[in-house]
Amino acid sequence: MLASSTKHGLFRLGQPDQYVPPQYGWTVMVPALPPAPPKPGETPKPTPPSPWKPRFFDNDFRYLDKPDKAVHNTFDFLKRLEGPFEGIVSDFGGEFRWQARGEDNRRLTGEQNNFNLFRERLYLDTWYAKRFRTYLEVFWADASEQTVPPVFFDIDHGDLNNAFGELKLLDREGGGTLSARFGWKQELLFGNQRLVSPLDWANVRRTFSTVANAVYRSKNWDFDAFWGRPTVIYARQFDQPDYSRQFFGGYLTYKGAPLHLIDFYYLGLLETDPIVDGSLGIKGTSAAHTLGTRWQGERDNWLYEVEAAYQFGHQADLTRSAGMATGGFGRRFASLSLKPELWFFYDYASGDNPGDGTYSTFNQLFPLGHKYFGYMDIVGRQNVLDPNVNLKLFFGKRANLQFWYHFLQLASARDALYNAAGTPSRFDPSGRAGRTIGNELDIVLNYAVNPNSDWQIGFCQFWAGEFVENTATTPAKAQNANFFYTQFTVRF
Repeated sequence: MLASSTKHGLFRLGQPDQYVPPQYGWTVMVPALPPAPPKPGETPKPTPPSPWKPRFFDNDFRYLDKPDKAVHNTFDFLKRLEGPFEGIVSDFGGEFRWQARGEDNRRLTGEQNNFNLFRERLYLDTWYAKRFRTYLEVFWADASEQTVPPVFFDIDHGDLNNAFGELKLLDREGGGTLSARFGWKQELLFGNQRLVSPLDWANVRRTFSTVANAVYRSKNWDFDAFWGRPTVIYARQFDQPDYSRQFFGGYLTYKGAPLHLIDFYYLGLLETDPIVDGSLGIKGTSAAHTLGTRWQGERDNWLYEVEAAYQFGHQADLTRSAGMATGGFGRRFASLSLKPELWFFYDYASGDNPGDGTYSTFNQLFPLGHKYFGYMDIVGRQNVLDPNVNLKLFFGKRANLQFWYHFLQLASARDALYNAAGTPSRFDPSGRAGRTIGNELDIVLNYAVNPNSDWQIGFCQFWAGEFVENTATTPAKAQNANFFYTQFTVRF
C-alpha cells in the first residue's frame, strides 16, 4: 500500500496504525511494532497507535489517557505528565541521530570527503485545559572535520526548531477542529514534501520564522493557511528570519475517499530585495505563485500518484511562467516472496530559454529534494527530466531493501544544472554541452531496531553523462561519483 507523509505521517493509506518500515534515506518516525502472538488461552492485546510523526509537534500520545492504558513503550513515563494545576498535560521527548558519510565527487567538484554528522533534538509540548498549547523544540547539530567546506545545514550549535503557541478555536464532538498558531519558529510540511518539507535528511532541519497559521482538521478535510519567513541558518549564533522573503499560502486535502488522497494548494514566495537577475543582468525583485494539485491512491494492489503545478509571477523584469509535473504508477505483489513493490515514475520541471522574454525555470521552493532525484543530491526539481524506477523488497515487518534508478536529463540545454538545494552547479548558455546529466542507482537498506530506533545503510553510484563531462573544468570534475552513508536514529 501507499505511504503518505502528509498529516497522516508515514503510514499506509487506510491503515494508519499499521507498521511501515523506513523507505527512504532519511529519518522516518517508526510506529510501534505489532505485539507478539498471544499464548494459548490468552486474550490478544491490541496494537497501540503509533505516536511518532515527521514533525514532533504532531506526535499523539493520547492513547495513554485511556483508563485501561498499559506501558507500551520504554519512554511512556515521559508522556502525558500532569502539571501543578488541573488541566495541564505535557509530553517531553527528543531524538539523537548519527550519520557517517563517504563522498567521492558527490558535489561534482572532484573531491573526496569522509565525515560524521551528529544531531540532538529535545521538545516540550504542553496543553492547558485542552484549549491552549505551547510547544518548544531545541536542537544541536555538529559535524566532524571535512575535506571540503561543510554545507550550510551541517552545523548549528544550539537553536530552535519550533517555538509557538496554539489556541483551539473550535472543537466539535465528532466533528472538526480549528486552531490558530503563532510563534517564532515552526516547521512546515505539505503533501509528499515535493515543494514544502522540514528536510529531515539535512543535519539542520528546515524551519520558518514568525509563522502565523490556521489549522483545520476533520474526518474528510484538512486545511492549512499560513504566512511566515524562511529562516537563515547561522552555525554559531541564533538563526534569523530572512526579512526580505515572505512565504504564504493554503493547502487543502480531501481524504473522504477510502485509500485515496486529493490535494489542492496555492503557495506564494516573494523576494522584496532587488537581488535576482532579469534580462541583460538587470537586478530586481521576484514573485513565484504556485498553483497545484496532487492525487494519490490504490486499488486492487495497483498504486498511483500524480502531482502537477503551474508557477507564475515575475523575475526582475521578466514574466515568470514555469511548471512541474510528476506521474507514477506501481504494483504491489503481495502474494510473492519478499512482497515486492514496483514503481515507475516520470518527473519534469521546466527550465529557461534565455532571450525569449520569459523566465521559465521552475522554483522548487522548500522541498525534500533528497527523496526524488537521487540520494547523491546532484539534481533538484528545476530544469530536469527524470524517468525512474523504484523497487522495494520487504523482509518481514522490520526491514526493506530499495533499489532506485534514475536517468537524469536537462529539460532545457541552455539552462543550468541545479542541485538539490536549488543552486546552479554547471551551466552552458550555448546549449552545446548536451542534455544528459547522467544515470544514478541508489541502494538503501532500512531496518527498524525497535519502536524507537532505526538503522539505515545506503550506497549510491552516479555515472556522468555528456553534459557533466563537457562542462567540467578539470578531468576530476568529469568523473563518475559515488556516495556511501550509514545512519542510526533513536527517539524517546
